[in-house]
Amino acid sequence: PLRIKYMLVNEKGARNNIFFKPNELVNAKIFLENNRDSTLQFNWEIFEEEWNYPGGGVAHQRPKQIFDCFEENRNDTVISFKTPKIEGPYRIFAYVYDQEGNFVTTNTPFYILNPDE
Repeated sequence: PLRIKYMLVNEKGARNNIFFKPNELVNAKIFLENNRDSTLQFNWEIFEEEWNYPGGGVAHQRPKQIFDCFEENRNDTVISFKTPKIEGPYRIFAYVYDQEGNFVTTNTPFYILNPDE
């Protein structure tokens, strides 16, 4: 079965407090439960964190996606990206797809602090 063990962003996991400066080059890596299959497809995305969502079935808009931050090929278990330029909370997502139409996903939150503001 297709399974992700966990994701690290600059060697830290989702339970850590992950802070970066704006426009900092960082790495994210996912660890698969089984050996990597060469037919797997990967996709990476970054979104603003949605802190003000009230939940409970209340309709909400999809958070703003951050584009043009990935530095290299996005079809791998490791990715380099430049952090967003605006201070605030974000979340990086990884999606892994197999040839049978199955997929798994994981995500990790991080925060951008701008020491100059």
